[in-house]
Amino acid sequence: ARSLDRGERQNNDCAAVILYTAEAATQMALDAIQILGGNGYINDYPTGRFLRDAKLYEIGAGTSEVRRLIIGRAINAHYK
Repeated sequence: ARSLDRGERQNNDCAAVILYTAEAATQMALDAIQILGGNGYINDYPTGRFLRDAKLYEIGAGTSEVRRLIIGRAINAHYK
């Protein structure tokens, strides 16, 4: 956020934010399903939809692996 406020956009910062939030959302949805047990899979609860939506964030704008590559390349370029 500070970089953007200064007018700087770092691709690795953007990739890191998307990676973290997508994986955190997926883990939270999986935890919710685990808490509800078998009820987590039925349509009476929104947890199944939450998991589907969260997984879409992981694959929608580039996979988590691609985001990790972007972050790794930026770190390597910084230390060369």
